[in-house]
Amino acid sequence: MQNGEVQVFDAINLKAVAAIQAHESPLAAIAFNNGGSRLATASTTGTVIRVFGIPSGDKLFEFRRGMKRFIQINCLAFSNEDTFLATTSSTETVHIFKLTRPTQERAPEEQQGWMSYIGKAIGTTASYLGSDALSMNRAFAHMKLPKAGVRSVCAVTV
Repeated sequence: MQNGEVQVFDAINLKAVAAIQAHESPLAAIAFNNGGSRLATASTTGTVIRVFGIPSGDKLFEFRRGMKRFIQINCLAFSNEDTFLATTSSTETVHIFKLTRPTQERAPEEQQGWMSYIGKAIGTTASYLGSDALSMNRAFAHMKLPKAGVRSVCAVTV
């Protein structure tokens, strides 16, 4: 087993199901959804959160929690319907991510506008530099907790 790897086992049949190379650094938090069909992971660097399909091990989503590195992720939690993923961290923040794909359809004027040009230029620059940080999804919502220094947990009931 390597740093950042998750090994999933079928406890009933006593066999390995998947070996997922989730992150390059050690894992800080993992969580399964209620049905056991998705797995969320965060590493000790605390900036990127990934969601994988189980048992395939395919990466379904990748989210950027923030820009500060080496933040301790305290908790990961799926909503009951698997539409949201919440996380708390040592920076007293709660981030909520949507577990849906953005729609690919855009209006013709949006495809030809300046924002489209800038978006393509930034995307090209990011891929040229070998970084996909700019293409990662950001939090749908986030909030700052009122008390510092308290380890927090999260749950999503929607």
